[in-house]
Amino acid sequence: MVLAALRLPLPRALRAAAAAAAAAAPPLWSVDVLQLLLAAGARATLHTAFAGANPAHAALPYYAAQPAADAAARVPRAFAAAGAAVRLGAVPLAALAARLAARAALFVVLLDARLLPPCAAATAARAAPEAEAGGAGGYRGHFAVVAGVDLGRGEVALLDPACTGHGVCIVSAAAFDAARSAAGTDDDVIEIECA
Repeated sequence: MVLAALRLPLPRALRAAAAAAAAAAPPLWSVDVLQLLLAAGARATLHTAFAGANPAHAALPYYAAQPAADAAARVPRAFAAAGAAVRLGAVPLAALAARLAARAALFVVLLDARLLPPCAAATAARAAPEAEAGGAGGYRGHFAVVAGVDLGRGEVALLDPACTGHGVCIVSAAAFDAARSAAGTDDDVIEIECA
C-alpha cells in the first residue's frame, strides 16, 4: 500500500487498519487515506477539486460499479469528519516541486494508472484487480508518492507501490499531470507536512 512508501512510524493498530482498508472491497477513496494519515498523527491535507463523491464521475465505469451507499452516505461523512484537513483546489506542479525541494512536505497523489507510461516492474501490477474495477479502458485509480520533481528536465519521480522491481519510477511531467488530472481523480493530492 502507498502508506508503506511514506515510511511513517505507524502504530500496530493503524497498520492493521490500513491493511484491512486495502483488502476491503474497492474503493479506497483519497479521504480514506487522509483519515489513516491523520489517525497516525501526520499533519496532512487533502487538496481536491471536489469534496465528496463527484456526480460528474457517476457514469465512469469505475464509479458506476461502486456501491451507491458509499457515494451517498459514507464518503460525505468522511469528508465532513476530515473538516479543515480538506481544501478545494489543485496543487500546481511547481508548488509540489518547491515544497519537496524545501523538504517541507511529501505528497500522495491519486493517478489514473492507464495514463502512466509502462514501468516494466509495474505493468502486471497495474492490471491487478484493484485497478480493474473500472473495466476495460476505464479509469484506474492508483495512489503513488511523489519523491521528487525536476522542472528543468520535465520529470517526476514516483514511489509507486506497483513498481516492485525498483524503488523509484521516473515519468515525464506531462504524463504525471495527465494521470493526476484525468476524469475520476478530482486532482486529489494529499500533502503531508514534514517536521
